[in-house]
Amino acid sequence: MKRRAFTAGLFLIVFCVALVAAMAARGQRKQSQTLPVADYTVSGPYTHKNLTIFLLHGAGQSQSRAPLTLQEAMKRKLVVVRETGDVNRLTIQNRSSQDVFVQAGDIVKGGQQDRALALDLIVPPKSGRIPIDAFCVEQGRWSRRGNEAVAAFSTSDNSLASKDLKIAAKAGRSQGEVWANVGKAQEKLAANLSVEGQARMGYGRGSGTGIGPGRGISLGGGTTTDSGSIAGRAPQASLSAPINQANRIETVDGVAASGQKFNDLAGLASVTDRASPSSLQLTLENKLVKDTANDYVKNLSSIINGKRDVIGFVFAINGQLNSADVYSSNALFAKLWPKMLEASAVEANAELKADEKFQPVETGVVKTFLRESQSGKAETKRVTARTAVVKCETEKNLYFETRDRRRSDGWVHRNYLKK
Repeated sequence: MKRRAFTAGLFLIVFCVALVAAMAARGQRKQSQTLPVADYTVSGPYTHKNLTIFLLHGAGQSQSRAPLTLQEAMKRKLVVVRETGDVNRLTIQNRSSQDVFVQAGDIVKGGQQDRALALDLIVPPKSGRIPIDAFCVEQGRWSRRGNEAVAAFSTSDNSLASKDLKIAAKAGRSQGEVWANVGKAQEKLAANLSVEGQARMGYGRGSGTGIGPGRGISLGGGTTTDSGSIAGRAPQASLSAPINQANRIETVDGVAASGQKFNDLAGLASVTDRASPSSLQLTLENKLVKDTANDYVKNLSSIINGKRDVIGFVFAINGQLNSADVYSSNALFAKLWPKMLEASAVEANAELKADEKFQPVETGVVKTFLRESQSGKAETKRVTARTAVVKCETEKNLYFETRDRRRSDGWVHRNYLKK
């Protein structure tokens, strides 16, 4: 009897050890797996000036109700994004009875400084306050701006409008690189939207466009110390997945310059606001920037009309592939399309070269880009109990896939970036 019990116990121990080993191996495979290549039908191209768009058609991943976007949830005051005292970390609270989808690159306006959210996030209903990583896209302010709330953020109507900005935030995770690329984006827009630039690009300065009241080049803000921090502003604290803040901040006459070339400050006045010249959000709200972006939007927004199977798009600027975004359903894509198209239009406007001819992108090149982006080894990171993000990187491309852990790790968003 004792021998039988001993044998049974030994068998149980061996079984448990084998089970643990199998689970560990399975987890290891999950971290290093190669993702199956997504199969989309590609239509297009649809081109206006230097911006070319291809639509991606597919069955979609989710048949359930589409989540609220951050933009609509904040507009309806169903979500609150708050300051924490840490530049690179905020909290988000969902007060609604629906999921809310936050997309990396969403800009929240207000608080102590405008921020771009660093990661995709699925925020469950009645969530309580959830931490979310963020990057400052406005340098030199750590105080109330005008009549805006300082403890929380008011809107999320725009997103990062530069591939380099997205890469700096999502892959480089560098605050210094984000600031530098905000400056570059402003410089490019200013160059194309100056009086001379508009004439060169074929834009007219009609009634109501141009530099309006309140535009200027005053670079208000704190001064920098030897360590690169800004007086009068909270320190740049590290996150659990560290944000690189080693980049030294350049200064002009004691004012944080964020890597911008300020040898011709007057040129930036056309796309910046005196309330905070370094603010990317205020640049995106600039009337001249919006008017010229709307030229693209009016010509391209209707390309999705009547196409109920479109779940994403790829775009190219000046004949060069830029990036792609794909969503789990047509409903979620349709909600995000206006915001994503506007960001693409702003970037195209910044990169517009009137005298340069470019070869059109072919459909085969688009398919190769999508396939190769997913060919790297997959690394999975748990963001919250609900959200996981898979990252693949190759020599030429980056790929991010956001998964819903509550729905059997079904994907919600796929982002492809050309380096």
